[in-house]
Amino acid sequence: MANKPIIMPDGVGFGDETLSKYDEGTWTPTLSFGGATTGITYGAIRYGHYQRIGNRILFSCYFVLSSKGTATGAPLVSGLPTAASAENGGVVALEVWTSGVSRSNHRIQAYKEYGNGNIGLDCIPVNADASSVVSLTEANFSATASVMISGSYIAG
Repeated sequence: MANKPIIMPDGVGFGDETLSKYDEGTWTPTLSFGGATTGITYGAIRYGHYQRIGNRILFSCYFVLSSKGTATGAPLVSGLPTAASAENGGVVALEVWTSGVSRSNHRIQAYKEYGNGNIGLDCIPVNADASSVVSLTEANFSATASVMISGSYIAG
C-alpha cells in the first residue's frame, strides 16, 4: 500500500479518547482462485483506495480482468490490511457489484475475512437465508469480469 500519513504530534482528542492514527492511500487489489493467480491479467482499470481512522479501515476497489487465467478454486481479493478477530469486528459484509460474474438464481456477496487481508466472494440463492451460502469458483467468472467492492472493517 502507498501511504500518505498525516502526522498528529500528540493525537487529536475527543473527550476521553485520542485519535492517534490517520492514514490514506492506494492499494492494488489482487484476485486469486484457490490462492493462485496463474495467468490472471487485468485490463486498464485496477485500483484500490483506503482511509484508516483509528482502527477503522474504509476502502473501495475496482478491477477489470483481461484474462481469468487457469487457476481454480474459490475467489479471493487480497491486498488490504489484516482485519481484527471475528469477535472484535473483523468479519463484515461488504457492498459488491460485478459484471461477468454469475451463478443462476444467486446473488453475489462479498465479506471481509478476519485475521488476514482477504475479501471472500460467494453467493446466496435468491430468496434464501444465509445458511444457504454457495461457493463461487473460477467457473463463475467470465474472462473479462469486472468487480467493484467497498466497505469498512476494524483493523487487527
